[in-house]
Amino acid sequence: MIAVSPTTLDALVAMGIDRSQVRVVYNGMVLPPVTSTPRVANHRIAYVGRIKRYKRLDRLVLALVALRDEFPDIHLDIAGDGDARADLESLVKRMNVADHVTIHGYVDELAKAEILRSASVFATPSMQEGWGLSVIEANTFGCPAVAYDVAGLRVAIVHGKTGLLAKDDQAFTEFIASLLRDTELRDRLGVAAIDWAGRFSWEQCAHQTLAIMSEVSREKETHRVPRGNEIA
Repeated sequence: MIAVSPTTLDALVAMGIDRSQVRVVYNGMVLPPVTSTPRVANHRIAYVGRIKRYKRLDRLVLALVALRDEFPDIHLDIAGDGDARADLESLVKRMNVADHVTIHGYVDELAKAEILRSASVFATPSMQEGWGLSVIEANTFGCPAVAYDVAGLRVAIVHGKTGLLAKDDQAFTEFIASLLRDTELRDRLGVAAIDWAGRFSWEQCAHQTLAIMSEVSREKETHRVPRGNEIA
């Protein structure tokens, strides 16, 4: 059996599956071409993913509210849709930050790439993820991530190297601020994020999957009962 992350592996083991029977192969992705164009220093935050209540996007909007005085030009781009969108739009209006937030809905790959390429920080306040694929996707564009220190995201983000992991709401907001104000930190994490994301190509995923299939095939062949001794 193949799991997409150590977090998913642990969940399968908790269901009673033998850990030795599970291998981890991370999902792959199409990596964008490497560009020498420097990132524009700005105060843009990006989120790409479903708009669901468990994603806790209200925390991200409240973080933006707290940072608006320090960064008057701060802007949050949210790409995605879901059944919590109406509640999110209502919160944006109540907090008077409609000029600082754009909820794009579903976007195509080109639009998503532009959002991630333009952002200084990718932020996700979710507390429940099996594997942070959206984080890795942002990393491919040199965008470091800020998230909560929870299973799944803890695996996707190397704290202090490709992004920052927060223990609580205050740290989440402060980590976003630190990346918005410190271009040297942001650039250092961004360079490491590109290198980190390069490990999760579809080619790598395919190689690992084929290796597991070959291993299983050899094991079956080793334990196969010789045909002459098979029970009819």
